[in-house]
Amino acid sequence: MPKSIKHVVVAKVLDLGLLPVFYNQNLIGNTNYQVVEAFDHVPGAPSWPLTFVDQYANTFLRLTYQKPSGGTGDLGTSVIGTASFRTPGGLQLIPTVTRGDVVTGGVSRYQGTMQGFFGPQANQQASLLSTRTFPDPPLGLTTANLSISFGALQDIPLATDSIFVGNDRFRTVTLSSMFANSSQFDANIMRYEDVQGTVKTLLLNDSTPRGGHLLAAPDEIGSWLELIKSPGSLWYPDSPSIRLTILDKGGLRWGIQGFLDNSTTPSDDSLSVWLEWLDAPNTIPAATTLNTTFSVSAFAVPEPSSLALLLTAGLAGWGISRRRRCLRSP
Repeated sequence: MPKSIKHVVVAKVLDLGLLPVFYNQNLIGNTNYQVVEAFDHVPGAPSWPLTFVDQYANTFLRLTYQKPSGGTGDLGTSVIGTASFRTPGGLQLIPTVTRGDVVTGGVSRYQGTMQGFFGPQANQQASLLSTRTFPDPPLGLTTANLSISFGALQDIPLATDSIFVGNDRFRTVTLSSMFANSSQFDANIMRYEDVQGTVKTLLLNDSTPRGGHLLAAPDEIGSWLELIKSPGSLWYPDSPSIRLTILDKGGLRWGIQGFLDNSTTPSDDSLSVWLEWLDAPNTIPAATTLNTTFSVSAFAVPEPSSLALLLTAGLAGWGISRRRRCLRSP
């Protein structure tokens, strides 16, 4: 195995589909699997804790950060590593994944690829290829690179209900998190840079309306967004904050939007934040392709002093408006 990755474990987890996973082009154990877990060496410590999880059955990417003590933070917010779209029949959030490939060694150390499709097997609407790499992380910050390739195999009609015109019809990527209440959350702050370069911050609290979108309309995004976990959560208190940096928008205009579900059960993914194609057409024509790239980073819960500075900076041009793992979505 490459330097700093001791071993990769392929595990079975309930409630996810099974698929063939190949390691360096060889089928692992002639068996179907779901999840790849990477245990990585902590600099200056003898330990190899769980640092990175690749959920092959549903494209979820989960990162945490390494601690000087030799451990890592708990897992929290996930990145759903696929484009998604809403048809008159509902949100097509996750594809059917048909194959996973894991390659280790070289500059990337780890590369995971998932192939899949949307729609029924006999009448596939779109293809999906999701690739992620895992460079060597420093203490306190783990970063992975994510590339998503979406291809329409036929004309795909999008939802035309008034609530969805110009809002949540085609997602380029989605972050799945949890906010149950002000003392149980994986993330309670959404922070991002808009297209003009202004940093905006939305703080969730017990007065935040549930069962609806977080923004009145998608806000055109610049180059990054964060789901921040501030101090004070009793639910896995050291799970990470997540930053998504956009490296390639595929030539499209993107906006940010979110949804806070009615569920206040901490084991539900009640908070969804996504980036969407702002001027998606009513129908995505067959042969349309969209290739996008991101950097995904996990970092520790900020200290209260640095959090105060973060909020002050974020609120300068805007204002505050008043999950572990059961997927829920609008």
